[in-house]
Amino acid sequence: MTRIGIRTASRSSAGAFLLLVLALLAIRACGDRERPGPGPAKVESLPLPAKAGLFVVGRDLGMLRPCGCSKPLLGGIVRRGAFFATVDPEIRAASTIVAVGGMIHGGGRQQELKLEAFLDSLAELGAAVILPAEEDLLVGSRFWTELLFDRPATAPPLVAGNLKVDGVPLFATETLIELGGHELVVTSWLWPESGILSEPGVTLDPRPDLDPLRALLVAADGKARDLIVYSSAPESVARAWLREEGLLERANRVLLLLGGASDLPIVLAGEEGYLAAEVGQKGRDVARLDWPGADGLESFNLVEAYGGHEAQQAILERYRAAVRAEQLLLQTPKFEPAEGGYAGHEACASCHEEAYAVWKDSRHAHAFATLKRVGDDEDPECVRCHVVDFDRLGGFDPVSVEPVDVQCEACHGPSAEHADDPTRPTPRGKMDDYGCRSCHDLANSPRYDFEIYWPKISHGR
Repeated sequence: MTRIGIRTASRSSAGAFLLLVLALLAIRACGDRERPGPGPAKVESLPLPAKAGLFVVGRDLGMLRPCGCSKPLLGGIVRRGAFFATVDPEIRAASTIVAVGGMIHGGGRQQELKLEAFLDSLAELGAAVILPAEEDLLVGSRFWTELLFDRPATAPPLVAGNLKVDGVPLFATETLIELGGHELVVTSWLWPESGILSEPGVTLDPRPDLDPLRALLVAADGKARDLIVYSSAPESVARAWLREEGLLERANRVLLLLGGASDLPIVLAGEEGYLAAEVGQKGRDVARLDWPGADGLESFNLVEAYGGHEAQQAILERYRAAVRAEQLLLQTPKFEPAEGGYAGHEACASCHEEAYAVWKDSRHAHAFATLKRVGDDEDPECVRCHVVDFDRLGGFDPVSVEPVDVQCEACHGPSAEHADDPTRPTPRGKMDDYGCRSCHDLANSPRYDFEIYWPKISHGR
């Protein structure tokens, strides 16, 4: 697969400003609340679209807001709303937003609440169409059926060309959207071999009926329309399907949007009348394409300096309120028992004074306070990395809300026996790179490097 050059919104004129933004971010506490309001005073200094085009968002994978301690924290629905609010009104009005799938990353009630929040967010944003992916079906087809029953007629259409439940399409199989006076046909082809879906009756048809789509590709004046397809397949596989179905020849131009594996939007392949691009992941960027016409894209990082957005913040707060009201923290199962009893971090102080002083001075010592400050202290996905042994029987208790923070036993294990007899080692011994990665993973700490992080809390391990 050949990667061709891409244009990005970051230019030398914006470079100095971005460095200033990163410096300011570095002194902010991890996870600060998004600021409501119109955004920073000098918003004109930020990278912004210079002309109208097709904006592509999505592949959020559950990231309603930035998460992690690796600066800069990017993305989230609030910053995405703020980004579009800062775009010149004429450019915004002449542009179109397409939202691709992968809004969530699993099943369960928390993912259902996230899905509802993302759909509300995209509707408020004014998305022209939403293209659900396999991950979005992990909450089950019944949830979607009930949601569709109450969905407002004014909401963005949901389109999935080959997704079926008991042989019947769950969503619309294609739709028309408008961009710059042109009508574009939009559909999706989710990869039948992806292996993500396991619910009985939920299938991905490898050869769906495309007659309605082919009819839409012919405009009233007899000319061929442009076609936008979202696919979860590799680019070569999706392009082969387009060719086999005759869509590459029938459409005027084809834009293939792919989920892919890149965190950043990037062009994968382009030729006359055909363009394929990955859309990025975790909602950290907005992509803008000159479509129809050009073969490049711009990528806008959703940095903190875009500010807040009142309507999107309200959606995020409704999600947080629902998580609290449904007490999801109390419903998180624990299967593995802890290796022993917990002594508490105070028990470590008398023998490990120097190490304890380093810990008390670190952000680990205030990890749970960070969550309380932003209102995520009852969110299971957030709490697990801000307390001691969230997943273990005998560890963090959501009723007493103890033990909290990333204290000694979060890394070295329950140490009551060691506190009683210092000759007995702690269950997990000294810390290493592997132990840190249980929380500092790619999703939450994409820039994590043990050799850089460890000196910040170095105390002999």
